[in-house]
Amino acid sequence: MSLITQQIPSMPKGLRPEDIERILRSMHEDIKQLTFGVKGVIVNTKDISSAYTVSESDDILMCWGDTTISLGLASDITGKMYWIKDISTSQVTIDASVQVDDVTRVNIDASQSLCIVSNGSEWRIVSGYQI
Repeated sequence: MSLITQQIPSMPKGLRPEDIERILRSMHEDIKQLTFGVKGVIVNTKDISSAYTVSESDDILMCWGDTTISLGLASDITGKMYWIKDISTSQVTIDASVQVDDVTRVNIDASQSLCIVSNGSEWRIVSGYQI
């Protein structure tokens, strides 16, 4: 009997410890696939063409035209990372309620992108842009 099935206080009648072990391993694999996907990490992408406030479920924002993206408080989603890409010939503005690398507004030029992450107190640019 493994450590997993030893922690179950009372097994349902008719199930053997190895059955429980098999079910738990299958569930574990299903959860891994939901998190990482069969072919890699699954991310939420969204096309943006007007002013937009990011949500916790956003991962990658593909921005069209002159657009302003507003970030929430970095303290609300510690560790959250966003990729923001300008896929137009215009400019995207990132507007933060707290600073992004010590400024409150960051502009992304046409065809450029940046990756930002919350450290719990502010947003930090980790790739794709330099102030």
